[in-house]
Amino acid sequence: MAQTFLTDSEVDELVAAFEAGATLRGLAKQFHIHRLTAAAHLARRGVPVRQRGLDSAQTKEAAQLYQAGWMNHPGFGGGSIYWIPTPAVGSVCCAA
Repeated sequence: MAQTFLTDSEVDELVAAFEAGATLRGLAKQFHIHRLTAAAHLARRGVPVRQRGLDSAQTKEAAQLYQAGWMNHPGFGGGSIYWIPTPAVGSVCCAA
């Protein structure tokens, strides 16, 4: 793969897209660069990179939902997590 150099205006666009919610993977694909290169551009501009996973408040909420009988289920394509009721032990789920 050929090395891609971004212009200052492209880095501005990358930063704006990230601050608007774009992911590093999405930016890497959009600008034809590695995701770590995208992260390096953000770091050089002083933009903190979001960490994957749950923050402490989300972790607490997830624990409460799990204890209340709910389980998480990965979303379809978008990476979202949906909380669904846990089937009762011995119940039939998703029968054909």
